[in-house]
Amino acid sequence: MNASIFQCLTNPLEPQYGGGIVLNPDISEGLNGWSKFGDAKLELRISKDGNKFIAASDRNALHDSPSQTFFLRKGTFYVISGNLF
Repeated sequence: MNASIFQCLTNPLEPQYGGGIVLNPDISEGLNGWSKFGDAKLELRISKDGNKFIAASDRNALHDSPSQTFFLRKGTFYVISGNLF
């Protein structure tokens, strides 16, 4: 059985192991490093409490979203987290 836990944090946790392979993970450089997957229109937004996030609009399919490509190394373990909302 595969169990998943979803939790939205007002103040995200620090990256594990000193960070990793995601380019511009905190979106401090706007959308630099991010591209669209499918036909989405991407926009940087800031919530009322100051959190930055990427919004995908004008979506025609579920996979229309922000995207990055990662090149993984065989035999290396990776920790991945993110927000689906």
